[in-house]
Amino acid sequence: MKTDTKFAVATHIMAVLAFVDKEVSATFIGEQISINPVVVRRTLSLLNKAGLVISKHGPNGGSKLRAHPSKVLLIDIYNAIHKVRPFDRIQGFPKSTCDEGRRIDKVLFQVYSQTNDAMESVLAKTSLKAVIDRSLKNK
Repeated sequence: MKTDTKFAVATHIMAVLAFVDKEVSATFIGEQISINPVVVRRTLSLLNKAGLVISKHGPNGGSKLRAHPSKVLLIDIYNAIHKVRPFDRIQGFPKSTCDEGRRIDKVLFQVYSQTNDAMESVLAKTSLKAVIDRSLKNK
């Protein structure tokens, strides 16, 4: 399964906005986290649509957090970036004509759903502030 970094990038962007606590450009954010400003702008657009950041366009534009980091949950960031749960993308065994294979797929889909639920539960209990605080302890 391919690793998706969009959530990590979005969380890093949100952390930069929390640290600076003012409007900053996508170029500034990109320099802080070594990401192309185009990727930063695309991600900020999704975060803005989800109501997590406030963004102004134009030469004097910039973005900032809409709420205090303690009020931003990782599930909110995840949902802003991903419209589909990670294990919902997985398909069963292709064109299985085997009865056992179809039964195994049914069980696996239940496991996938439980895995999604567990991930979402952890993200829903973790704030952006908690992530920042834990990262500062690990210096």
